[in-house]
Order: sequence, then C-alpha cells, then structure tokens
Amino acid sequence: MLKFIFAACILLFSQPTTVSAIPKEDEALCNAVIARLLSPQIQAEINRYYGKILVHPPTYAPFYGTQVRCEAASTNKTSYSVTIIVIPYVGAHVSVGVDEIKFLVGLNGDVKTISYKHVEDHKLPSHLQYMYR
Repeated sequence: MLKFIFAACILLFSQPTTVSAIPKEDEALCNAVIARLLSPQIQAEINRYYGKILVHPPTYAPFYGTQVRCEAASTNKTSYSVTIIVIPYVGAHVSVGVDEIKFLVGLNGDVKTISYKHVEDHKLPSHLQYMYR
C-alpha cells in the first residue's frame, strides 16, 4: 500500500501540466508523504554519514526544513529521481548540518541511494561537544 501511495505521489510530479494544476497545499502534502515514505532510507543514510562523526547519529523530521524534488529519471517514466534536502539534528533540534540525498525509485517501488552530499556543517554548541567522536 505504501509503495502505491509513493508511486502515486511521484506520478503527480512527473507530468509538468499536472504539477502546475496542483494547488500549492496539495503539492506540500505530497512532498510530506514522499518524505515520510522515504524515512527509513533517509535515516539510514544519515546514520551512515554521521556515524563516523558523532557518538549518536542525529535524526531528522520530515517537517523540519525538509525539501523534496522529484523528476522522471527515464524517458518512459519507469523510474524517478527524488532529491531530499534534510536538516539532521540532535537533542532539542540542534542542527548538525544540511544534507542532500538523491534516491532512484524504480518501477516496483524499490529505492536505491544515488548520492549523499553534505551541503553545510553546523558545529554543536559547547554543552554538546561530547557528542563528537
């Protein structure tokens, strides 16, 4: 069922005429659904990157600065490229940076990480310095 909802949201963004017809609040809703459906993959990538830097990997919240961009990755629209920008944080939403993760979503809903780019680094305040490795 989740794969169906994810595929439906992706399809909404694959047709330029359809995207322009979607009210802004519906587009935001679809982006929120996509971010939540990709949460396990997003968190796994965050854990992989920050596990080398911090004692406890940060988390992210789909509603906290997350941006979603979708586009067809093949001419016959059997796969889609989904780029997610997240702001991972520790504690009470203390940001550790900004990251861009690109996924490829296949015809059957399978998700593959294409790239992980650490865009911005935010240093932790003095009372959280113990979290660095």
